[in-house]
This record gives sequence, structure tokens and C-alpha cells, in this order.
Amino acid sequence: MDIITSRTNSTVKALVSLKQKKFLDESSFFLVEGEKIINEIPEGFVEKYVVSESYIKNNALEENIETIAVADNVFEQISNNRTPQGRIALCKKLPTVRLKDLLSDKLLVIMCENINNPGNLGTIIRSAYSFAADALIIGRNSVSVYNPKTLQSTGGAVFRLPLIEDADFSAVIPELKENGVNIVAATVGENAKTPRELDFTCAAIIVGNESGGITKETLALAQEFVKIPMPGGGESLNLSVAASILLYESAVNRK
Repeated sequence: MDIITSRTNSTVKALVSLKQKKFLDESSFFLVEGEKIINEIPEGFVEKYVVSESYIKNNALEENIETIAVADNVFEQISNNRTPQGRIALCKKLPTVRLKDLLSDKLLVIMCENINNPGNLGTIIRSAYSFAADALIIGRNSVSVYNPKTLQSTGGAVFRLPLIEDADFSAVIPELKENGVNIVAATVGENAKTPRELDFTCAAIIVGNESGGITKETLALAQEFVKIPMPGGGESLNLSVAASILLYESAVNRK
């Protein structure tokens, strides 16, 4: 197998460009790193693998998927990780999901507004898949699902849960309401109920920014409000922890 040794090779330059948001947004592909998540990628997503020279010496290569081999120092240039594991999957971007295709009388979605932390978004995606949500809707001004840290935090769930990115909540929420979906906003307001006081048979749960919460405009569109009791005290919960609790409670509620 030929080894690419030049950092200025056109293929290498194209792969490195995917580390920049501008080029990533324009591309039909994205990079996935880490053996654990790569092994979770369903069939049909991987376009090709990029492997380091060291990786080839210690691992068998996939026979049915094209593999590009590069020198170790070139691989480090392509990788987003400080300590690369030696293999990167170049994947086709996730399929486009339309809201109207999700609608049903037993819909459960979680909506994320202005999420800045990629680890939080990835963990919410993982929890949403684990607790049988039908989809996740990501609002504008949130971190990208293709952020490397987001992808890692999903544990592979990103490939299995329908996702809508860059959603305009001022348009999406009214459409959900028109189709019988109960809009539940996570907040600490006086009118908030505990999860076990609410009906999640057909619902959209909204969680907001790590520090600022849900915007006033979005709160005004909600029909009900939910809070998580904390009998042990504490000012607040981590966003992904709170979202995961709400997803668990909704799963129990819907049984």
C-alpha cells in the first residue's frame, strides 16, 4: 500500500480543510475519530478510511472500504485529537430530516436552544437515543453536531437518532402545536411542574443555553413548564444531566 508522505498532497489538504467550519459546512462529508465510535458507525455512512503508517503495522484493514494510508506526521495534521489513535472515518453527512415526516400522535422530541458546549449536545443526543426519543431538534446558534467533541460524546447515537439542525424555533414550535404536540419548557419558574405531573404521550421538551436558559421568546410559545426537584439542594444541574433526567422521566411516563 502506498503511503502519502506530503502534507501538501491534495487529498490531505482536502481532509485537513474539514477541520474548519466554513469548509465543513460546504462539504457533504465529515470526519469521525476514535475506534469506539468508528466501530459504531452503521453500514453505508463510511466513504473511506484514513489510517496512519503505524496503524497499518498493528491492525487489519477493512477489505470493502477504500483506505488511504498516510505518514504518522501527516495523520497528526489531519486529526483533531492530541493523541490520535491511527484511524479516521470520512463519513457521508447525516440524512436530511423533515419535521412533517416525524409527526405522529405519540411523538417525543427534545429541542435544544443555543447550546454552546459540544459535550453537552453530544450527551443529550446519546440520552435521547437511549430513552427512545423520536428525534432531536437543534436550534440556530447552537454548536454543530459535526463538532468533533459533539460526535465523541454521542457514543455513536448520532448515526441512529433523527436530527434536525439549524431550526427556527419560532416556526417549528407553532407547527408542532398545530399537530397536537405538547410543548414543555424546562425552567425553574413558579408555574413549573415536576415531570411526573405532566403527560409526555405526545410532547416536545425544550432545554436552553447552559447559562442563560431558554429565551423569553421561546418560553412564550411553551404550553407547560417542567422542573426537576432537587431535595438535596444545589443551585442547578448540568444541562446534559438535566436533559437526561427529563428524557428518562418521559420514557417512564410513556410506558
